[in-house]
Amino acid sequence: MSTIVKRLLRSNDDLAKGEMAKEADVPNIGEHQPRNPYTEIQVLQNHTDMVRLLHPVDSSRFVSAGDDGIAILWHTQTGRRLFTFSGHDRPITSLLLLTVQKTSFHDDDESSAALRDPILLTASSDKHICMWNVNTGQCLQTITELHSSVKCMVELRQGMWCSGGHDLSLWSQQGELLHRLDRGTAETDISLVLSIPNEKLAAVSDKTLMVFKVTSPMETGGLYQLEEYGHPHVQHREAIQSLVNVSDSVFATGSLDGTIVLWASAHSVHFTRKLSSSARSPQGVNHLYPWSIQCIVPVEERYLFAAIGAGFWLYDVVTGKCLAKKVAAHFSKIQHMVLLGGGSFLATCSADGTIRLWGSPGVTAARTEETAEEQKPRYSKQIDRFMGISPGKEDVKGKSKSVVQFQPALLGELLGHAGTVQMLLDCGGDGLASCGTDRLVILWKDGAVQSEHRNEFIREMLQLGAS
Repeated sequence: MSTIVKRLLRSNDDLAKGEMAKEADVPNIGEHQPRNPYTEIQVLQNHTDMVRLLHPVDSSRFVSAGDDGIAILWHTQTGRRLFTFSGHDRPITSLLLLTVQKTSFHDDDESSAALRDPILLTASSDKHICMWNVNTGQCLQTITELHSSVKCMVELRQGMWCSGGHDLSLWSQQGELLHRLDRGTAETDISLVLSIPNEKLAAVSDKTLMVFKVTSPMETGGLYQLEEYGHPHVQHREAIQSLVNVSDSVFATGSLDGTIVLWASAHSVHFTRKLSSSARSPQGVNHLYPWSIQCIVPVEERYLFAAIGAGFWLYDVVTGKCLAKKVAAHFSKIQHMVLLGGGSFLATCSADGTIRLWGSPGVTAARTEETAEEQKPRYSKQIDRFMGISPGKEDVKGKSKSVVQFQPALLGELLGHAGTVQMLLDCGGDGLASCGTDRLVILWKDGAVQSEHRNEFIREMLQLGAS
């Protein structure tokens, strides 16, 4: 894609003076991309408005949803539309796949069997949550006991789940309201919620992190309930946009102000350290945030990738050191990221309409069809593979990878969207899925793998014809 076209895809906000890194610093790549495996494309066009969400169901299916109020179940390998879930008249704002327990809506065997199928929850700004049987496409229930738009959902233990909006609500697997925590005159909604150890929840409202505890009937003498557990000291100047578990004992928050904060969660929730540089104030008359944290991707319970403005950083959570960074990876802000191929690539997508692949130019992609013998690890961890470091390898001065900062190389660029690319989904051996404001879902396929599949199909057909 030419630089002119990329500029046209950028939003007006991104074009403001000082918003992004200089265009001259953003690397370009030609048509010859030998490290880019995604040479085939399949465009899925069943949505009628912006597609903002992708969610995996299993190794062969995923769901897309967006502003048209519908969710679509796709077959990952073929791109075939399996079901369309139509139950909302406003944009879908959150998706959740429940880990199903062996209980039922009703006492009859048919309903019990149906409930053991995966259950997809779709939440919307229409103040409804729909519960769907993923295997049949049937709507099991529509929950209407909500006082506001639903911004987020999270699964808890024993089939329970929680939804956040103006209030925080606790639900049973059957969609029964167990408890609603009324936040009264709170000015901002709960936008993010995360399950953390010891029956606790971390929730975000604007720049405030809140902690809630799920109490059992033995503690309350009645039903499960939500209780406020505390408000850790505010560490962000601006609204928190990312909330993820890094490990069983640490989670992270990322904010518009450009800071990433690590919180201990094993016992009490408390601040541990900040990873990124000091908080930055908004710029220009429009109060833009060129260094905002859009996405955090944890890796192997020790590392995390952070999308900061139009670039990305890789941090070691234990040491707090920056292992790698690319300040100017795109022409506009990065919206989402995913680590692919066992660490072979970091895929980033942006408001500039592109998807880019980053890594070490000396590392080839891991092939999912390799035999057990061929799959012997050449790199001890995903991060080692991303940085091109062999097990035990150190630089010439004897310093480990946690000291020497790696410079990621641009290995490939995927062009197919005509607007902001909102989200990416790793489909394993079936490739990569993306969605965007152009109403499209795109499957990016490994050309070599697809060629092998076609050859195998032809061989099977020839064998059938000969028999």
